[in-house]
Amino acid sequence: MKLKSLTMWIGACAASLLISSGALAAPRQNSAEVRAAYIVPEAQFSPDEKTATQQIADFVAKLQAANFNLLFVYVRSEYFAALTDATYQKTVPKAKFDVVGLFINAALKAGIKVDLTYSVTKYKSKASPEFVTRLGGNPDWAVKRPNQGSIDPKTGKPIVQPWTVVCLSWAAARQFELNLIDKMLQHYKGVSGIQIEEPGYSSNDFCVCTACMQIYKDQFHITGTPDLKSAAAQYVRIIGVTQFLQALRKLMNTKYPGLSLSANGGYDFAAAKTTLGSDWVNWAKAGLIDFYVGQVYQSDLPGFNAHVAQVVNTMGLYCPVVILVGVGWYASKLLPNAKNSPVTITQEISALRTDGVAGEALFSGKDITDTIFTQVHSSLFTSPVGLPLLKFAPP
Repeated sequence: MKLKSLTMWIGACAASLLISSGALAAPRQNSAEVRAAYIVPEAQFSPDEKTATQQIADFVAKLQAANFNLLFVYVRSEYFAALTDATYQKTVPKAKFDVVGLFINAALKAGIKVDLTYSVTKYKSKASPEFVTRLGGNPDWAVKRPNQGSIDPKTGKPIVQPWTVVCLSWAAARQFELNLIDKMLQHYKGVSGIQIEEPGYSSNDFCVCTACMQIYKDQFHITGTPDLKSAAAQYVRIIGVTQFLQALRKLMNTKYPGLSLSANGGYDFAAAKTTLGSDWVNWAKAGLIDFYVGQVYQSDLPGFNAHVAQVVNTMGLYCPVVILVGVGWYASKLLPNAKNSPVTITQEISALRTDGVAGEALFSGKDITDTIFTQVHSSLFTSPVGLPLLKFAPP
């Protein structure tokens, strides 16, 4: 689909849409703004190369016509391994033709900037390269719970080994992830930066691996099973992630000085620090990230505004802030409604046009319908704008 005809199509569709929620803020015509989308090519596009190539061309044309200017493109360690490893290609077939690379190249050709997005610690599996010795990994790097193998009195089931999180208390694990990101940045040439997905643990149920227990012994003289809700446990969860970010910051400064280093996470920063090992404020203060992308997936505008304020009033003091607006996300007990309407999306983007917010990103790309493209373009992204400087000047 050609850009000119697509733009005309969006304009024609816009004429038939009414925004019944009241007046929206005037669109930014002359100021820089992040207009991003979070894309998971593995989940969005076909396993057939020819079909995927056409899907990518059509989707990128819509992004371009609607004046998006930045894309956060997610890649997994299993996927990256499958680019060159035949064993992984059996379970990750889209890596045979590199659907991520196809998408990145199409976006760059259309003039849309791309940041890679990668989870260092979370969203792993037992098959992840981090735990595969022939690829330089180590199964010992998986987080461990106390009393693994015993029966959980609450569930009546055995307490099992979690394989979903890498423990960065291991220096070798930190170096593995650092090398992997370096390889990704060399492979996907032309990207503008790397974004770390939710650095930290997924809960405070771990970790008591050998590396963590050594820290407990050295720093706190604890040799038995630690209290995982204690201040000592908070320190142990934080220290390895912090050391990794320090090393990544050094790599970016020395080898990739023109690329940005960002990270994404939630809005409850106190809970993130005490339970997940995510020391957001101190990381930002130390300049370990250039900008922060806050996940604010809400369907009601007052709740959305309240959580955005938490992000701006905390992280916004130390680095630029971009807000992830939920188009479609993973349902939970807290947020069972995992989709927002086009009207709600435009309301939320409009609410972000205030001091302290550098712009917005829609999560996720596969849920951006033609109606959403039309409404966002016609009411908010009416003309192209550049990106703001996504880094605070050093004091």
